[in-house]
Amino acid sequence: MGTFLDLPADPETLARAAAGDPAASRALYDSLAGPAFALIRRLVRERMPLTVCPLSNFRLRVVPDLAAHPLRRMLGDGLMATINSDDPAYFGGYMNENLSAVALSRDEIVALARNGFRAAFCDDGTKQRYLSELDAYCLSRR
Repeated sequence: MGTFLDLPADPETLARAAAGDPAASRALYDSLAGPAFALIRRLVRERMPLTVCPLSNFRLRVVPDLAAHPLRRMLGDGLMATINSDDPAYFGGYMNENLSAVALSRDEIVALARNGFRAAFCDDGTKQRYLSELDAYCLSRR
């Protein structure tokens, strides 16, 4: 697999990432600076998974409130966002609490689940099996 790419506010590091730093096969997302369009385009093009932790983003004051969290925008922009937890004891929630912290539609929740399976560190057959199970579950709940 690859290493995680932390997306710091440091412009030099953001520029290296946008230029295609080969060490990055996944990205750890806390906040993307608005002007980092080249990086965002690369993340979309390469379907690079982003770990998103809304509760820690709020507690660390990355967003002023959870209603302002960019997760919905990220999904709408085609980023491969996944929902995660960051130090649950400190930031106040595991994955499910992070998922329910942001107002999402059913389709957005399914997209996050699908992205999570696609980003998982397992073989393609296992990923496909879980994606098929997700599809079957969603069809049975319509």
